[in-house]
Amino acid sequence: MKFILKIIVILLVIAVVPIILGQLLRIPTGVYTIGDESAWVGFFGNYSGGIIGGIVAYIIATNESKQTKEQLKQQLHEQENQEKQQKEMIFDIVNLFLKEEIDGNIGILSRNKYLDNYLEENEQPFQFGHNWSFNTSQFEQLKFDIIKYKNNALIKEVLSIYKTLLVLNRTTDINQLSQKQYEDFKKNYYFWKTWINEAEIVLS
Repeated sequence: MKFILKIIVILLVIAVVPIILGQLLRIPTGVYTIGDESAWVGFFGNYSGGIIGGIVAYIIATNESKQTKEQLKQQLHEQENQEKQQKEMIFDIVNLFLKEEIDGNIGILSRNKYLDNYLEENEQPFQFGHNWSFNTSQFEQLKFDIIKYKNNALIKEVLSIYKTLLVLNRTTDINQLSQKQYEDFKKNYYFWKTWINEAEIVLS
């Protein structure tokens, strides 16, 4: 609507300016008049043409800028929808194919009533026990598919927990872990305990 109004204004200017110029040139100016009537007609014609051309160029540029903004807005909206759909798809993949396995591994850790106290206090040595083994078979089947989405936040957590489980499978004593391995283990343990409970709430 505003663009159409601008066009109407320009057309009116184009129609009115020659009339105004014609009337101005009829005003006697005596000794202060420089050049004859044809020279002034040429000057005002070029002058008014330049102004009108500038206005038209401005309106065209403004309209193109508006169209560009709309296109960028649409592209951003489509990108956000794609990212949302991808997050939902990844959530479903983890929930359907990996949640049970991760839950089982977290359950192995949770069976030891001293683990949470140890992680919170760090006051005494803690051992898993030689008969503890963590299952990663489902992850092994899917790892080449989910690695495609390694930049997704949830997939990063999946890769992190399984990296920790592989490390834990090679030791029976938390105190044998490096500081970074221990911190990763602690973070992963609490993250997945919370995520599994929240996932069950979302799906219920």
